[in-house]
Amino acid sequence: GDIDTYNGTRVDGGGNSVGGLVSQSGSTIRIASNTGAAPVGSGTGTNTLFPNPRVTYGRAIQIPLLIAIPTVSFDPIYKKVADANGVITSTALRNTASGRVRLTNTQLCNIFNGYDTNLGQDGLAAAFGLQTADTPNASSIPLQIVGRSDGSGTTSIFYRHLEAICDAFLGGQVNRYKVDANTAGGNAPTSLPLGLRGATYAKTGVTVKANLVQPAVTGTETLGRYTLADGNDGVAEYLANVTRPAAGTTVYQFRVGFVGNDFVQPYVTNNGQNDFNLLSAALTNRLGVAIAATPATATRAFGTASVPATLLLPPQTLSTGKYSVTAPGNRFDPATNATNASWVSSANIASPLADPAPSGSYPLVGTTNGLFYQCYANASETSVTKAFLSWYYGNKISTDAAAGILARNGLAPVTKAYQIAIQETFISNPTYTDIDPSPATVAGKLNLDFGTRGVSTPQCDGVTTGA
Repeated sequence: GDIDTYNGTRVDGGGNSVGGLVSQSGSTIRIASNTGAAPVGSGTGTNTLFPNPRVTYGRAIQIPLLIAIPTVSFDPIYKKVADANGVITSTALRNTASGRVRLTNTQLCNIFNGYDTNLGQDGLAAAFGLQTADTPNASSIPLQIVGRSDGSGTTSIFYRHLEAICDAFLGGQVNRYKVDANTAGGNAPTSLPLGLRGATYAKTGVTVKANLVQPAVTGTETLGRYTLADGNDGVAEYLANVTRPAAGTTVYQFRVGFVGNDFVQPYVTNNGQNDFNLLSAALTNRLGVAIAATPATATRAFGTASVPATLLLPPQTLSTGKYSVTAPGNRFDPATNATNASWVSSANIASPLADPAPSGSYPLVGTTNGLFYQCYANASETSVTKAFLSWYYGNKISTDAAAGILARNGLAPVTKAYQIAIQETFISNPTYTDIDPSPATVAGKLNLDFGTRGVSTPQCDGVTTGA
């Protein structure tokens, strides 16, 4: 919808871009279609008509920046006992490291569809590593699911995976993540299903567990429905077990949610985002193997050149990252005058990343994407943008798969093929005459690189304002 609005290529009966009514600072603005009038708006008042972005700033450039790794996460402390003097003793699961809890797809789907609401169901006590003394009481230990209240890419990746796999693991019960492939282009929603949304938690912003006092939720917290929090940090904060039982009482609390890999151990210790000691579970992939969430296992979801059938590549790209006119896809679609969506189609329910096939791949994977203008106001802005992206995709500080800053934070750089394809298509944009070994070579440039208004490329000619 955002790209449709930007390009103005789909319009309503009044000639306005699809999604052209945009809420901004409490007001509504309209965005002109690419074929309609485009007067410059003088403010953000209701019905102010703004120029179409593509006409004004050139084509949208949307490219993956990194491999995102959502995780199923939890606090290993599930029981607290306060003696008569109020001294609290905490009990943790036997599995006290990320990846040691191994969830089957039956467990995953029943938990997050709201069917499993305590640790006595579907072998969850054993899977999570409940202490032996508490196993007989497993059915009395509630399991509360936690998710995002805001729209997010993390949610769409999670949603898409459950949509893809859960029909086969729910024993005939309804998969509440089913998506109509004709809706929103087949993209998974960025918000959780309405029927699974429950109470909301207002995050405090505290990052140290010892200092966290969780406020009461708004609404009624209900087992089988998500308690919702804003952002990965809000979900992480609410997953933390900071209950303080009254003297002489025992409290069981177990919450399971989904957050980015950079919010769980061991990666969170490298970025200081919180000190909640959350762990992540290994999830079962298509081959029936439980795989931990790591940068390496997430990268494997994109396949390897040794098994070409599993290799995910940018459009018209060889396994080396070089352009090929005969390779599948289309880097540039002149009919719509826009970059092709296949560069960042991972939110689509038909994407191979919805349920990755390669051996050893972690199954919950997507990309975090950058959205850029093609035309900038002057050559210095264009130069800085291109220089940063050239460094980002070509420097080991970000691209090293083991010691780079992304990997140390539980994320992964895009694959080498993507790094090369992005640089040669959008940044350096060489002349493609001898790269493709096939007879059908392409002369000239693909004209998708960053430019300066009215100077650099045909797409920027006539641009009247810069970004």
